[in-house]
Amino acid sequence: MSIQNVSQPSNSLSTALNSTEMGSFISRHLALVVGLVILLVLGIFGYGLYSYQASQKNQVHAETLYRFQQAEMAAFTAGETSVAEFMEKLKGIQMEVGSFDGLASTVIQVSDELLKRGQWEEALVAIQMISKHKSNPYLHFFIATREAAALEDLGRYQDAVVVLEGLRSSPVKLMEDKLYLDLGRLYLKLDDKEKARLSFEHVSTTMAQSEFATLAKLYLQEL
Repeated sequence: MSIQNVSQPSNSLSTALNSTEMGSFISRHLALVVGLVILLVLGIFGYGLYSYQASQKNQVHAETLYRFQQAEMAAFTAGETSVAEFMEKLKGIQMEVGSFDGLASTVIQVSDELLKRGQWEEALVAIQMISKHKSNPYLHFFIATREAAALEDLGRYQDAVVVLEGLRSSPVKLMEDKLYLDLGRLYLKLDDKEKARLSFEHVSTTMAQSEFATLAKLYLQEL
């Protein structure tokens, strides 16, 4: 094959590229364009590797939490482990899995068990382990209601109000009737009868069909 024949495809490519504005740009900056393409390919490969590693890591964390629930949680629920010992194990699990989302459901289950036992201080410690998960509005609701319950049981009524008031601006509206009823009760405990009345009236008028509306009306009769 002659040198003329070898150079012909190259010349044809150059001519084709220069026939358009974009092609002309590519022809003049060929090295830059090739470099960008290589970076793009490497970026896609790197993201794929990162996603795979993250998936593998999450799988390990999920298995860790599953074993914790099957062994430690089951033993605690059965009364075979002291509260202090169990809380230390829970803190160890938190350090192991970090901010893994699956931790939230486990801790919510733990806090419910502690609240049921009257271990309010420990329930508060547990639920505050996952306060960072409040960026998810649905988890925020379940976390905040349990946090408020623990604070109320500890006599920290103003702190409980702050937590529940934060739910009023949440984009997710869940169990608003109970939310306003609880706010009314807490305001009564703080001797703020005006805010208590407004909360109870909100339930009894805008949510009249709710089962909590009957309770709200009873509270209003006592104001």
